[in-house]
Formats: sequence, structure tokens, C-alpha cells
Amino acid sequence: MLRALRVLLIALGLIGIGVVAGQTLHRVYWSAPDTYDKLEEAIHVTEASYVDPMSVEALGENALRGLLSGLDPHSAYIEADRMQQVRESFDAEFDGIGVTYERIQAESAPDTAVVVAVIPDGPSDEAGVRPGDRLLRSDTTSLVGEPDMQIQSLLKGPRGTTVDVTVRRPGVREPVALSITRDRIPLTTVDAAYMLDATTGYIKLNRFARTTQSEVREALNTLTDEGMDRLVLDLRGNAGGLMGMAERVADEFLEEGQLVVSAQGRDDEVLDEYRTERVGLYEERPLMVLVDEQSASASEIVAGALQDHKRASVVGQPTYGKGLVQRQYSLEDESGLRLTVARFYTPSGRVIQQPYDTGPAVMRPAAYSSQENASSDSLDVGGVHPDHVIERDTLYLSMQRVVQQPVVRGYMRTWIDQRIESLRNAWDGRPEAFLETYDLPDTVIPGLRSAIASETGSTLSQSVGASHSAPSVMHDYRHLTDTVRGTILLQNALTSMIAQRLFGSTGWIRVQNEVDPVVQATHHLWPHATDRAQTYVERF
Repeated sequence: MLRALRVLLIALGLIGIGVVAGQTLHRVYWSAPDTYDKLEEAIHVTEASYVDPMSVEALGENALRGLLSGLDPHSAYIEADRMQQVRESFDAEFDGIGVTYERIQAESAPDTAVVVAVIPDGPSDEAGVRPGDRLLRSDTTSLVGEPDMQIQSLLKGPRGTTVDVTVRRPGVREPVALSITRDRIPLTTVDAAYMLDATTGYIKLNRFARTTQSEVREALNTLTDEGMDRLVLDLRGNAGGLMGMAERVADEFLEEGQLVVSAQGRDDEVLDEYRTERVGLYEERPLMVLVDEQSASASEIVAGALQDHKRASVVGQPTYGKGLVQRQYSLEDESGLRLTVARFYTPSGRVIQQPYDTGPAVMRPAAYSSQENASSDSLDVGGVHPDHVIERDTLYLSMQRVVQQPVVRGYMRTWIDQRIESLRNAWDGRPEAFLETYDLPDTVIPGLRSAIASETGSTLSQSVGASHSAPSVMHDYRHLTDTVRGTILLQNALTSMIAQRLFGSTGWIRVQNEVDPVVQATHHLWPHATDRAQTYVERF
């Protein structure tokens, strides 16, 4: 570990040498060795003298974290096991069995992993794994109560190898044994692509990985064939990913030769800039981009470029404001270093990064290069400010808080488990019919009311605000069910859980979008997006 730390410090010195010359070169070259020796000496002294035994490896890990923690909010040391997960996320594939799961938390029993979704045509799908199955064993090793890292390490493995998985299936008395042959598992980045109405396409993008451009192009072609004349690109909750993929996605919507993003390093030196290079699939028709406070980094690059060039209307809430260019360096033990080397700027010169006060050099705020170049009326520093801000809907937020509660998810999981065969018999392979005609039974919400009351020890008879001592889930439940619209929102959320079990994430998103305040707001904002598209086309 000490050798790795020394190599790392030398690498950091070389990075500084490569970026800045002259006086800084002299300072790095002559002062750094003393600092390295001091750090190594401190680790040895601590190992020998600290009141509790400490290994050199643990001290080295702590030193690496401390080295980066004072720089900025996003530079970080990544442990070797976590580094593998990072690579898989960016690669958009890994070797495994092809399921996603969530944990069922129980007070009197160990946590159990329950399958949420099975990747279509993947190994688990072919072996007969179903959403709702509880994962009990991998070969002879119990999965019950094990941490996520242990479960994943047991289920993943080289393609072509076999793992025997035992599950408990709702409605089946005895455990079910399944033999699954591992294969390459794609991690798709397009969660949903469908027609909101006869002319409006919708694409939901969860992150930017190596397959993102091809996924987006496939979705654009499919939606165009289905009659799309205008598009909603949903980047809400998208925390970013590969910058190169963000640039290529933006290229699908912008004319050739337009600036997408620039990166400036020390002393405001422009280290890189990206311009569109090809004819995109969707350069002329109306476009709306949805963002929120969780849209970050690569998402902000796309939204900022489309907004600055007045190609799209940006709708939602102001974005997160993460505009630091980071580079990953692999260390000798397969761990890694994520280091900030520059800052992103949109085509008009807006800085994406929100101000921060971490580290010895506080980031200096930077706004638009000029009012004329600003692409919105707001001069807020950092992030992307939407053209149309949709204020937070308190009733919708109450619904989201309620359905995230373990008691609610547990109640619906049990309700679906008890009826899964009849639900599959009625709706399997018929998502359109489900979305158009399914009505949540009238008994579901009263049953949920009883489950929450039992969990919290309340009769739920009080009106909203009557008791400040009641748990927050109680308050939110009453807030919802005291109004017609709130009840409709809750019915929609519970229906979306059924759709997710039957049809995966696309079904869940489609049901949710029927009442999503931001998606619904797009209906009356198309004149602005259409005007922008026409003006954009006329310039070329």
C-alpha cells in the first residue's frame, strides 16, 4: 500500500508537471520528495505506536481518502471492489445471471433479496426466474441476510459457468431450484421509449454509458416509424456518466459543427472542446428536455448545449450543478483515483459546476460570459436553469414519500404475490391493454390503510395536521386520501407497482407518467418548443 501511495503521489506530481510549466515545475520537483518521506514516516509511526493495532494497508487507505477529501466534492479514492462496479456501469455490461433485486427488511428475520425484474431473454429469464422470487441460496451458500456485495459476488461469474439458485416463489409451497448459465448481461441506459400520444415520443435515459448513443438512435428510429413528430427527452434523475456519450447524444439533435461543451483547466486554459461531427437523427423537429435537481454532469452537458443553441425547451427544476471534468487512474492493486482536472462550460460560456468551499482553493463563481449570450433570463451560477420551471407539487411529493415506505412496498408486494398468476393470465404480453383498461380494485387502498395503521399503531382517523406526533407516513397518507386528486395519485402509484412486476421498468414509467406533473405540463408547452425548432432550422 505504501508503494501504491508513493506511486500515486508521484503521478499527481507528474500531472501537475504536465499541466503547468516553469516555476511550478521547479516547486513540484524539489519539494515533493520531502512530503512523500514525511507521509511514509507518519504511517510507520502510527502503525508502531497507535493505541490500537492498525495495518499499513488500512492506514494507506485512510491516507488516500484524506489526500483527496480536501480538493473538491467529487475527487475521490475508489477501493478495488468498488472500482470493478464503476467499470461495469460505464461498460454497460457484466457477466452474471440477469436480474435486479431489492431487499425485504424484516425486524424479526434476516433481510431477503426479492427479484424486481428479470432481463428479457437473459440467463435468468431462460431458466425460469420470475419477478417476486425470493433468493434463498446460490449453490449451497445462503443468500438470506447477506450484504449486497456478497450476494452479487455469488451470482456474478464468468460467462458459460453455471450457478444453482434456489428461490421461494409466492404461491408455491416448496422452494424452487433453478440452474442458470451465466452470460454477458447488458446494462441498458434507456429505461423507456414509447409514444405519449399519436405524435409525441418519449425517451427516458437513466445514465450515459458506452451503449447510450446506439440505444438512443434505436429508440429514435422506432419512434419515428410509429409517427413521432415531437420528442420528450427525460433526463430527470440522470446523474451523468461518460462525457463522450453525452456529446454523441447531443450530436443527434444538433447540426454539424456546433459546440457542445468545452473544458478549461488550470489558469482557464481550454483543454478540450467538442463540436458535433455528423448528421443526427433528430435535428429539426420539436424537442423538450426534462431535468431536475438530480440531473447532473453529462445530463447537464446535453441540456445546456441544447438550451444554449435554442434547439430545445428545457422543462423541470434547476439541475444539480456538477461540472467538473474527472479522469480515472488505475492503481497497481486495481483500486482507482478519480481526479478533477478541468471544469465544463456550456457553449455560451456558462459554468455548470455549482460553487463549493471544499479544499484550499475555493472555486470562484463564474456566470454567463455576457447577458447577450445567456440562454435563459436567469444568471444563477451553476447548473442548468430550465426555460420553464415546474414548481414542486406537494401532493405528488407526499405520494412519492408514501410509496417509498417499507410498509407500503411490503403490502403491495404481498398483494401482488397472492394474485400474480391471475394477473399474468389476464395481462401477460398485453401491456397496452393493461395501461388502457386496468382499474385498481377498490379494496386495495383500505387494505393499505389497515397495514399502515397496524405498523404505526394509529387508527388514521385524525385529519391532516391534527396530530404532530403521528409518524410522517401517517401524515402523508392522510394528506393524500383526504383529497380526490391525492387518492388518484396513490391509486396510480400502486398500479405502477403492478405494472413493474408484469412489464418491467417501462410499464412502471408509463403508468407514472399519466399523472407526473412535469410530463403533464409538457402538453401546453409545445408552442414554445415548436417555435424554437422552427427558428433553429431557419438559421441553417
